[in-house]
Amino acid sequence: MSPHFNAAPSRVLVIGGGVAGCAAAIRFAHRGNEVTLAERASFPREKICGCCLGAAGLRALDAIGLAQSVRDLGVPTERFTGYLQIPRLSPTNTAPRVCASEIHLPIAAGVAIARSVLDTFLVEQARQAGVRPWQPYEAQIVSTDNNKTLVRYRSADGSQKPHDWELTDEFDLVVVATGLSGDFSGSHSIPSSGASNANVNSDGSANPRRWQLPWIQSPHGPFGIAAHLPSQHPLACDWRLDEGEIEMICGDEGYVGLVRLPGGAIDIAAALRTSSQQVRPPSPTERLAALLGSHPGCTDSLGERISDWLRSEARLMTAPPLRRTRWPGRGRVVAIGDCAGYVEPMTGEGMTWGIESGLAVADLWAKPGSQDDFANHWHTRLRALQQKRRILCGSVTRALRSPGLRRAAHFSLTRAPWLAMPITRSLAAGPTFAPTASRMP
Repeated sequence: MSPHFNAAPSRVLVIGGGVAGCAAAIRFAHRGNEVTLAERASFPREKICGCCLGAAGLRALDAIGLAQSVRDLGVPTERFTGYLQIPRLSPTNTAPRVCASEIHLPIAAGVAIARSVLDTFLVEQARQAGVRPWQPYEAQIVSTDNNKTLVRYRSADGSQKPHDWELTDEFDLVVVATGLSGDFSGSHSIPSSGASNANVNSDGSANPRRWQLPWIQSPHGPFGIAAHLPSQHPLACDWRLDEGEIEMICGDEGYVGLVRLPGGAIDIAAALRTSSQQVRPPSPTERLAALLGSHPGCTDSLGERISDWLRSEARLMTAPPLRRTRWPGRGRVVAIGDCAGYVEPMTGEGMTWGIESGLAVADLWAKPGSQDDFANHWHTRLRALQQKRRILCGSVTRALRSPGLRRAAHFSLTRAPWLAMPITRSLAAGPTFAPTASRMP
């Protein structure tokens, strides 16, 4: 038997059909497991995302044979241009903040791709790898121990009543990849035949406690807001943004990233501060418009049109406070991707980290001896996998909210852009994964 496969197949459930969940499902299937993928949304679906996948993410996809296909579906990203709001020199100057001249930084080649396209493609690849899809289906964890996990599930097509959970099943491992806001915990009164039920008391009565993976750091910090500017909209033509360029505007309110997608649409994704000293702070839409309007190439007329579009036409997507860290496992349940923890990314790190964690959890499961106390093994592995890059990314985004540090960064990087290379290289680095392919019949 090939060393790429488990000696005894396991029943694995992956909850969440985004990039992390699909990568995990495919890798588990490649290693010979019986894999089910539960996703509550119907595809294609839009999702709040910067729509950039970095070089390390493409290398991870190479290990499951999908990198070139993703490159073909997207647009190569090869340039990064930053705009930093600089403090006013005069305290009496009440003019709106305007960014200084652009900063051009070298980055490793990645890809820009709409999540509606990428997620649909990856779910289909999972299906072809032998994964059984439940879609649209909701799945929730009822209980777990060191041997099995009990799960309840139901159709998410709207035909079920809110409390109507009729179906249950047991799995050797459940991988939670529900992103920033997904629900994966439930309570149930039906005890598992092979696993102890943490929601049933010793006398057999129901315990209504919901099963949880506890927070290490509960959600806090900036919140996310995003929109797609359609290619046919005049603003998509008037905004100066080249194909293959990642553009970022950083200021007091946070930062916004822009990238042109295949077909000419522009993805706009921002992380905005949640607090304000003003009694009546501007709305998120107004704050996003002001940040975009501070671009040095944005005229007053263009800024007004952007504000009008955001207020009256754009389909805005929001995410709760972004920074969080969850305990990544209990019993036979582990969390991956954004569900396990999140900091604001810059040039495609978010999707990269999700894909890497999906592959890594399947590889760890296949390692001899790791299935005993698997949750703690996964905790150790996840910290080693990404903690340094997450800390670096979070430190950079926090620093760029300081007016003084933005001024210093602009002064340095416009004169010596190579000073940023240690940071960009570190963020583009990642683990090496051995290639796996589907088991042949």
